Amino acid sequence: MSKFLQIIVGAVEIAVGVYLQVVTFGASTPLTQFLISMGVGSVLGGVGSMMSGGGAMGGVSSAYRSSIASEIVIYGRARAGGPMVW
Repeated sequence: MSKFLQIIVGAVEIAVGVYLQVVTFGASTPLTQFLISMGVGSVLGGVGSMMSGGGAMGGVSSAYRSSIASEIVIYGRARAGGPMVW
């Protein structure tokens, strides 16, 4: 799901939850609490993924040690995981 779509869906969930809370005079409280909490989670997840970036320096970030693995050569700048060869 795209970042903006996730934020929009979360805002709609919050709006529907608040609308149901007002229209039913609090009778559907468990449903509205669920919708609002799902909406807040979606909005925060979308904002967090927008802030994380992940531009040109994104990549695999796990490393392991091996004495027989081949060495990875990168020209330029990159964040890469792989074997720590010695």
